[in-house]
Amino acid sequence: MPVPLAGGGKYCMRRATSKTVMSSYPCMPCAARFTQEHSQVAEDVTLPSEVTDAEKAALQTLKGLLTDDIVEYPNSDSMPDVFGDLRLLMFLKAAKGDAEQAAKQFKDFLAWRVERNVDSIRADIIERKLSFDDIPNLKKVSYYLPLNACLRNAAGEPLRAKDGSFIYCERLGMIESNGFVGEVTDDEFSEMSIYLSELGQLVIHNHYQRTGELASFMLAIDVGGAPKSAWSNPKVCKTIVNRLGSGGRLRETYYPQQVSKVCFLNAPWLFDAFFKLLKPFFPKDSLSKVNIFRPAENGILQLVDEKNLPEFLGGSCDSPLGQVPETGRLLNDRFGLGSTGVETVTIAKGQSMQIPLTVKKGDIVSWAFGVESQDINFGVEVRSQRDGQITSEFVVPLGKCSSHRSVRGEYSVEDTEARLVLIFDNTGSWVRSKTVHYRYDITSADEAAELDAEVSAVQPSYCV
Repeated sequence: MPVPLAGGGKYCMRRATSKTVMSSYPCMPCAARFTQEHSQVAEDVTLPSEVTDAEKAALQTLKGLLTDDIVEYPNSDSMPDVFGDLRLLMFLKAAKGDAEQAAKQFKDFLAWRVERNVDSIRADIIERKLSFDDIPNLKKVSYYLPLNACLRNAAGEPLRAKDGSFIYCERLGMIESNGFVGEVTDDEFSEMSIYLSELGQLVIHNHYQRTGELASFMLAIDVGGAPKSAWSNPKVCKTIVNRLGSGGRLRETYYPQQVSKVCFLNAPWLFDAFFKLLKPFFPKDSLSKVNIFRPAENGILQLVDEKNLPEFLGGSCDSPLGQVPETGRLLNDRFGLGSTGVETVTIAKGQSMQIPLTVKKGDIVSWAFGVESQDINFGVEVRSQRDGQITSEFVVPLGKCSSHRSVRGEYSVEDTEARLVLIFDNTGSWVRSKTVHYRYDITSADEAAELDAEVSAVQPSYCV
């Protein structure tokens, strides 16, 4: 599945049933619904119209190279999502049309399915008609790591990105790290991840059978809000890196083309060091799928319509199935501000509040806040002296911020010395006062280098 994280280690899978269940496949809308139109024979699908003649020829070569492997594999004729042309084409595309390379990767894939008893997972999904919400261990994991494996509207139809991708959404920055590391085992996380990957592949295959449309998943991962202490804690950082990296590597190796894009949202400056640890897990071609958006950037809105995103990402979706649960740190911290350095202030109607911060070149200033009800205008002004003149500019223009989401941002100081001013403006309201919870942090260039070194010193390892 398109989940980006996965634990590792050996684990006990459910025993395969005595018969392979193939009477139906999980489908959209809502992965809980199943079609009843498919026979138990692996009837293949017509190839997409965009497949070139060269790809068709390479596909025939690939099928010839795998003939014996497929024939000898138990029940291969009843698993079109595993052995059909569409799946083989996904391996071929990942191998850039090289049939020999695709054949090797597919044979490794089959050996992995046997080793991990993945066919029993597939059978369990189909027999019990599991939806994305029913996956084993998902509720336990999402209690500490807020996630929704497939955003859907109120009718259960999947919400789509502008390119047609299904949307997986996760709030990694709100992870309750102690619980995630101490209460969720690598085995539990790994089992969940493989279940999600298998269900994702069934969904993609069945969606194409029903509509003729190719589909994939886009991962929207909000990393905003994670405190510096979490990123630089060796044990926490290593566990997250190992699961994120190992899961991504597993997905790209055994479920190629299932994920078309990975978007890290609200990424703070320290995330760059964290991401360096992830890179060795991924093939170079897979890294081209990654997009990193900084705090206050609305890059996700270029990829997904506002109506298909939850409010914390700037969207307007009000479907219960289109939300990410407010679990993890959000259970006891509505805006995910943490417990250190948080201030609360009530700004009277018609008034504003300014917080001046003296900063110097190389400092990184970060801020986060939430307003309890209604909305408030917020902006960031930088005042400095250049050529004997006092200059002033808004690096974050005053704009309305609602109570439905926390607001985060950061600024790297370029001037030798400056005054950065956080502005909360309630002058537009002559009726209501506004209560704001906020925090800010100033990290010097030396402190940033030290934290970067601490994260970079973590030794990740493949654990799937």
